Amino acid sequence: MATLTVDQKVIGMFYADCKLSGRTLTAEGFESFQCFVAQAEMVARALP
Repeated sequence: MATLTVDQKVIGMFYADCKLSGRTLTAEGFESFQCFVAQAEMVARALP
């Protein structure tokens, strides 16, 4: 789980899991998730 934060305000939340596949979340998968959230924050900051 990760928050979507812009200007020190939480404007959303992301959640991801591997429940459907039954796989364990790897460190690499979690790092990719964190990168996705960081990119989403950059996009949100760029909006007017």
